[in-house]
Amino acid sequence: MDDLDKCQLENTLALVAALAAAAAAAATAAQAEAMEAAAAMAAATAATALAAAAAAAAAEEARRREGGSPCTTCLYTINTGGYEKNVLGRGDLFGDDCDMLYYSDDTEILAQASQQGWIPMYLTHKPGTSSESKLLQRTAKTQPHLFLPPQYIISIYMDANIEPTFTSIAELWNMFAVEEYDIICWKHPCRTTVKDEAKEVEQFKLETQEHIAHIMQMQTRDAFQDDVGLCETNIIIRKHRQLVHFSNEWKHCISICRRDQISFDWLVWKHGVTVIKHPYETKPIKWIEHTGNISNRSIPESTYPSYDTETLAECPPGNIALLPEPLAPRAVAELEERNLMRTEE
Repeated sequence: MDDLDKCQLENTLALVAALAAAAAAAATAAQAEAMEAAAAMAAATAATALAAAAAAAAAEEARRREGGSPCTTCLYTINTGGYEKNVLGRGDLFGDDCDMLYYSDDTEILAQASQQGWIPMYLTHKPGTSSESKLLQRTAKTQPHLFLPPQYIISIYMDANIEPTFTSIAELWNMFAVEEYDIICWKHPCRTTVKDEAKEVEQFKLETQEHIAHIMQMQTRDAFQDDVGLCETNIIIRKHRQLVHFSNEWKHCISICRRDQISFDWLVWKHGVTVIKHPYETKPIKWIEHTGNISNRSIPESTYPSYDTETLAECPPGNIALLPEPLAPRAVAELEERNLMRTEE
């Protein structure tokens, strides 16, 4: 077992220990508040299942990697706020060629993911910041260089309601010239400009007029002509370690306007990213209807949170805790003290 594998195993076990402590704390709080026994049992069962699954996954990963080089390609998905009720598909489709990581803020979902072969990755918010699950999901999506373990060079992001239709990583690489570009993406099936996307978002109240206008004004200041097409970002392949500045600004933009497709093509153009945009018809995925709570997809403007966009424009990105990065054992006590681990209410 090499040093990286030992570190990964150590970090996963640290997360297991923290989750076990969180489960114990939840049980104590439940007793103090006279919660129903069934609710307390459900919370403890979920944490215990995740702990056992994570430990098993860590041990299996260490055995698999014994004497070999770490995998440098991963596929990851993110499911926060109960947006998807179930874990879709298997997480062990590509063997040693590609690790599959499942990010969530829900321990029960992570336990299910682990049982289906995924590597479970826990997400939570930094104390004192917004607890909005949509922002947490978008942050991990736009900044893979901060949220993915450091050994990965190429990442495949997929929404949690889609499944891959390609059967091997080699097939994907050959079909879409992955090694020749920094970003591989696919065109939108209906719209071709950012302006049209902004109109759609506003019409269906997926964002406020204020936030949309702010992003569009930023594009105008950059003299963006909106003639580079529009991509649908439910699947993106990236050499993310080479895209730090692009990713940080993309995260900054979704802090202002959550609809990441409004800023993606503009920022690809702005940063001169080497990109190929394949026809929508060639997209190697199967789309499934959402199964969970999508009530926060469209929010009445009167109740939508207001952001200080001028202040955000002057602040460096990165206001969300990077908790999914590998946890060192020394961090466990600190995490418990700061109560970062999610417990059932």
